[in-house]
Amino acid sequence: MFKSAKIILMLGVMALVSGCDVDDVTDADKLSKPTVNAGSDQLLKLPLNSITLSGSAKSYLSVYDIKTTSWSQVAGPQQLALLNADKLTATALYPTTAGTYIFQLYAKDTGGRSNTDQVKIIIERATQASAIRRMQSNTVSNEIAAVSWQYGAQNQGVLVFGSLGNVDLSELKQQLNLAIEELNSAAELSLDFSQSTGGDVQTALQIIETLSQQSLPVCLHDRCSPLYEGLVLEKVGGIEDAYLENSVKTWVEKLLH
Repeated sequence: MFKSAKIILMLGVMALVSGCDVDDVTDADKLSKPTVNAGSDQLLKLPLNSITLSGSAKSYLSVYDIKTTSWSQVAGPQQLALLNADKLTATALYPTTAGTYIFQLYAKDTGGRSNTDQVKIIIERATQASAIRRMQSNTVSNEIAAVSWQYGAQNQGVLVFGSLGNVDLSELKQQLNLAIEELNSAAELSLDFSQSTGGDVQTALQIIETLSQQSLPVCLHDRCSPLYEGLVLEKVGGIEDAYLENSVKTWVEKLLH
């Protein structure tokens, strides 16, 4: 009876793989779990706004489909927020520290089988020449004010956002920090987007991340919220592709409230 059960099991396996190509059948590893590829290792150089992670996942048994994918950071000198971490193509935001980063792509198919693969990203420090070019670029582009400031009623500091479409994210952070320093006697910070143009979801994330580094409550539409370090990491998971065309003001409001 044991031999009969064994023969039946073997016949079942043969039935499952009968629809596969001959090359696939010869690779037992492909049949036992999904094939996951986290992409090629990358060598990048600061300054950077983001890192693109692009992978693939496939089940070589036709009866199974890929059900779940997710990216995670497993090593690196700086913990980065991941945009679209549940997609095969994700974005790691705002790397500012040189070093070796390792990201892992996980995939699970409808048969409950899973597999992972990792990619190494090496980020080098900026050379002296590129740093000088960066400073020169900032000097020119700062003529277009992305952020200005003023004091409002009841000692409220007002951050007024202007042209956000042509400003680099690191420059936006610099201008925003300078404005916050000037508002050092304010009781709270109010955000004014009535004059803002351009920008995208990454612009909004940079604004929230920068504001999270200070201790004053941040207000929009008369609703005030205390911010804290790590807020962007918590909120970024709720960003959906369907809403990526929203304005910077709308994104900031979603992230704040």
